[in-house]
Amino acid sequence: MEKKDSIFAGLNPAPAPSSVPGPVPAPWPAGDQEIAALKQKMESLEKNIVASLEKKISEALKASVPAAAHPGAAARQADPDALCRKIEDLERRISDFGQAAALSASQLKNIEESKASARREIGDLLTAVREQQKYSEMDRRMHDQLEKSWARAAELEKKLMEFYSSLLAMEAKRREESFASSEKSAAAAEALSERLAGLEEKISALAAQPAAAELRRAQEEFFSRAEGERRAAAEETVRALREQAALSAQKTEEFVKLAQAGILKAEEVGVALEASARRRVLELEEFFSRAEGERRAAVEEIRGALREQAALSTQKTAEFENLAQAGILKAEEAETALEACARRRVMELEEFFSRAEGERRAAAEETVRALREQAALLLAEKTEEFEKLAQAGILKAEGERRAAAEETVRTLREQAALLSAEKTAEFEKLAQAGILKAEGAQTALETSACRRVLELEELARRLEADLRNKSADYAAAAKKENDERFEKFGAEYADALLSAAFMECFRSGLGCAVERLEFSQARLRDLLKDVPPEQLEKLMGVSGMLVRKKFEALASTLETLGVESRLLREIKRGIEERFKDIFGSR
Repeated sequence: MEKKDSIFAGLNPAPAPSSVPGPVPAPWPAGDQEIAALKQKMESLEKNIVASLEKKISEALKASVPAAAHPGAAARQADPDALCRKIEDLERRISDFGQAAALSASQLKNIEESKASARREIGDLLTAVREQQKYSEMDRRMHDQLEKSWARAAELEKKLMEFYSSLLAMEAKRREESFASSEKSAAAAEALSERLAGLEEKISALAAQPAAAELRRAQEEFFSRAEGERRAAAEETVRALREQAALSAQKTEEFVKLAQAGILKAEEVGVALEASARRRVLELEEFFSRAEGERRAAVEEIRGALREQAALSTQKTAEFENLAQAGILKAEEAETALEACARRRVMELEEFFSRAEGERRAAAEETVRALREQAALLLAEKTEEFEKLAQAGILKAEGERRAAAEETVRTLREQAALLSAEKTAEFEKLAQAGILKAEGAQTALETSACRRVLELEELARRLEADLRNKSADYAAAAKKENDERFEKFGAEYADALLSAAFMECFRSGLGCAVERLEFSQARLRDLLKDVPPEQLEKLMGVSGMLVRKKFEALASTLETLGVESRLLREIKRGIEERFKDIFGSR
């Protein structure tokens, strides 16, 4: 049963006449083939639309999800500006991906609505065609309706192609604007790097001055100003994207209005044609063959144009993929070169400090060993001299004492016989004098020995003091030489060895980056928790599939953020362990 408001309502068969005016014409044999061709054309159009949308979404997903971190990149040493730029790029990609997802969802919704309306119209048309094919008298009228349906389908196809071309133009314009914004960002990054280089020169010039608080305040002011500029640039980008989305929505609404106006106009024309259809029955018999040839020529022309456009779209897509792959390869090569340079600098730094430490220790050990050998030789020589002097003094005192005793005994024996009685008292005096002399000589020897011991102790103290002074001089000279080498090496590699304050700022910057990544992870995790998988499974059609792919991409992005945060924590821990001994005493 036909609809009441259908354009085919006026084509219902009239009551059968009492007599047949003539032989019934044979049904049109090409109706099923043309209907099948129409179905095939609509299916191919839908497949092309879905394929192009899936390709665009896959490219957006590839651009939004960064490559997984290599396992060997745990020892990567990155500066805080590069990490901040990387995090800002990741946040910008997430926001761009969300906006692109919203825009794609709205476009898909509009496309699905237009496809549904087209399917309804074509379904009504096919239903009417099938019903009209049952009656032989309606074959010629069916040809007229089929011509009108082909014209409407061609018009709808033309409007759809115009809409897709406008979408492609908008996408190209958006890419150009994003490329221009990326160039502006690159220029801003270069200007920022130049300003950072100037700031590092100022920091290296002020490193020897005691104004550490002013340096820290200048660094904080610079980082806050850089953060403000970054936020202003991000807000400007978001505002431009919002304006572009509003313009796209306005153009989509205009296209919908134009499509609705075209459909209304087509329906009005159909009503007018229904009124004049009965008058043109005889004319259409002659026009049938000519119209059929023109229709087939038009169909072939449309198919050729569609093939050319599909080939051109495929070529442009391949060129874009090649450019994207070349850009990805260049980015990977640049990242690999930066990693190799950073590793080479770190290895040179470690080798330099290990060599300097080995040279300093070897010089100190050699100095201490030489001083110890010199002190031992000098102490042995002085000890031998003292022993020789002591032995000579003791032998001399003993000889003098014995000689004096023998002299006294001999004198006493000689005088004993002569003056035994008179000289007894004198003998006692002489004996006491000899004892006192021997005791005095022994006391003098003991005093001399004590004086020699004190002199040797003083000499040992002087030698020990000289040894300490020379060791301190050698240590100060080695420290001065190491400091000079360190300052020279720091002047060459100022980006890695400016001061302990710079390393502290670098470590705090890494901490802030880790906190920001963890905050982004928490937000994405909350977003994924708010939308359960059961609710996503209920979404049907192409839009549901695209939404599920987007949430899968968000889950992959969450895993990538986790890998990046773990990598930053490992870098921070490695920096704290590596530079703790170097900058601990500075």
